[in-house]
Order: sequence, then structure tokens, then C-alpha cells
Amino acid sequence: MAKRRQPALQQLSDEEWRALAPKLWDVLPQIAYDWEISTRAEAKLRTLVPCNGVRFADLAPLDRNQALRDQIAPHLASANVSELQKLSIWIIQDWGGIKHEPDIAWSRALVGFEPETVQQFVMDRGVERIPSWSKLLAFADSDRYAIYDTRVAITLNIALRAIGETRQFHLTDGRNVIVARASAALGKTKRPLGYPDYLSLLRALVSERGQTFLSAETTLFSAAPELAERLMAGMDDYLAVACKMSC
Repeated sequence: MAKRRQPALQQLSDEEWRALAPKLWDVLPQIAYDWEISTRAEAKLRTLVPCNGVRFADLAPLDRNQALRDQIAPHLASANVSELQKLSIWIIQDWGGIKHEPDIAWSRALVGFEPETVQQFVMDRGVERIPSWSKLLAFADSDRYAIYDTRVAITLNIALRAIGETRQFHLTDGRNVIVARASAALGKTKRPLGYPDYLSLLRALVSERGQTFLSAETTLFSAAPELAERLMAGMDDYLAVACKMSC
């Protein structure tokens, strides 16, 4: 029997996210992240996409990230299934560092990246392998979509808790030890928020805090280790006090 996928339904309205997003943003540490492209990955990319003479190493991290997506986006939009699969492998494996190869079914389903096509794709997949396919969407249109991974989710969940919200975003498996500890400490919820709510939150940050999808995404990603360390330090202090009281 085929595995039943979780539907990707937005749980909070855009209006609710416009009220919550500024509060959430204001508790985040604003940490810059030095996004890099390895020499090997860049060399492989230039066999797939001309890149119009752009020297990524000369750009500031956020500009570099944006330029990379801007160079790739038109090729994703015009690619046939075979071409799209090659670009998907580069984005997910060579740039993203994810070991699992993208499903060829994704390339078949996303050809053209029309909004209605993407919406159906997201609905069909829910949160299944979301760190991988959200990278494809973010590269295809960085004004409409963003990457959703463990770091983004843990930042959102800690920030939501900090402003008194009990809702949580879906947590994926991650590679950072402290982030993984914080993820385990927060636990899971039966009905987590997913990608549609994430996009609504980002739209709210664009309108209410003057961010772009990419600047918001990278801030959420970069803040995760520090927020996770704060969370775990607070829990360790609590446990130490509890231990003294019980001894």
C-alpha cells in the first residue's frame, strides 16, 4: 500500500501571520552567514549554466546567494525533464550537501514551475523530503519560495515559544548536533505547521519588516545554532536546579 502523504494545508491565515511575524523577527539574533560555493561545485555548475561571467567569490554572501539563484532560475523554468533533473542534482547534492538524489518524479511534476503546478506539488508532498525539494523551489523563484530545513524550523519553533506561541513547525532530521538536541528537546506536535505557513510568514516579513524571502531565510538559518544553544543552556540550568532540590 502506498504511503499516505500529509496534506500541505495552511493553518494560520495571512492576517494572523502578519501579526505574529514581526514579534517573531524581533527575538531573532541577526547573524550573517557566509554562504559559499565550493570550487568543485562551481566548476560543475558552469558546465550546466553559463552564469554570464559572474564571479561568485567576489560578491558578499547574501549577494552571492541571490546571484546564484538568479543565474539558475531561468534555466530551471525552461528545462525539460532531463535538464531539470541534472540541475536538481546540482542544487540538492552539490550545493545543498544532501546525499539522497532528487526523485525524478519531482522533475516530471515541476517542469515549467508554473505557480499552479508548484502549488499542487507542495500539496501532494506535504513535508516529505521538504529540505530537498524546497531548495528547487527557492532556486526557481526566490521571490516566491524559500528553503525549509532543520535550522529554519528550529529557529521558528524557538522564536514562537519565546513569544508565547504553542504551535510548532515540522522538524526534519539535521546534521548539526546542538540543533538536533534542541529539536529533540522541543519534541514534535501532532499537527505541525508546514510549508504554506512558512511562505505566509515570509510574506509577512517582507511587508512588515522589509525583508526579502532570501534575507529572511538566511537569517532564520543562521540564527539556529545560537538559539539552540540558549535553549539547551536554559534547560541544563533548570535540570541542575531540579537535581539540587531533589538531592
